[in-house]
Amino acid sequence: MIICPPCLITNWQSEISKHSQAGVLHAKIYHGPTCHSLSKANILKYHIIITSYNTITQEFKQTNTSTSFIFKINWHRIILDEA
Repeated sequence: MIICPPCLITNWQSEISKHSQAGVLHAKIYHGPTCHSLSKANILKYHIIITSYNTITQEFKQTNTSTSFIFKINWHRIILDEA
């Protein structure tokens, strides 16, 4: 999971595509009003989830962390980009 400012989300996705072999790493943006419609099964299809601090904060405030799947996933790595 990569958590970054919203202005860098597409940059991260672009850099992942640019520096990885085509079709090897699959990244998904989890941000904006439609992100909450994604299921855990859908999220788990991707190697990398890119989201914003605000999205994670809102998810934490709006749901109980014991019911939100985003907080139940055992992420291999979490990158916090504070640029």
